[in-house]
Amino acid sequence: MHCIQPEWFSGDVRGLVQFWNVQSGELEKEIEADGDDLVLSVAYSPDGARLVVECEIYGLVYVFDVETSEEILVVNPGDQRDVNAVAFSTDGSQIVFGCSDSEICVWDVKRRSDILEDCNVCSCAAF
Repeated sequence: MHCIQPEWFSGDVRGLVQFWNVQSGELEKEIEADGDDLVLSVAYSPDGARLVVECEIYGLVYVFDVETSEEILVVNPGDQRDVNAVAFSTDGSQIVFGCSDSEICVWDVKRRSDILEDCNVCSCAAF
C-alpha cells in the first residue's frame, strides 16, 4: 500500500515526479527521477508500492519505492532508444515500455532482464 492517499502524480521538466493530494490540491512529496531530464511517463504498480518513471533525454526507465522514495531499479533500454510509454503488468512482476525505434520491451522486475522485444511502432503501453 502506498503512503499518500488519495493522490495523483505528475512529472516535470526537472526530472521530478510530484505527488499531489487530490482533496487539498497540495504537493505532498517529490521523487527525483533524473535531475536534468524531462519526465514523460509514470505509472503505479498494481499494489501502489512502486512507481515506474520514464525520462526523455537519456531514455532511462526508473522504478521507485513510493513510500521511501528509494530507487529500486534503473533499466537502460539501449543506445539511441526513445521510450514513449511505461506500464506495470497486472501482477506487478513485469514492466512494458514502448520505444520509438519500433520495439516493445517487456522487463522482468525480479530477474532484472528483458523477456520480450517485438518490432511494432509503439506510442503508448498498457497491460
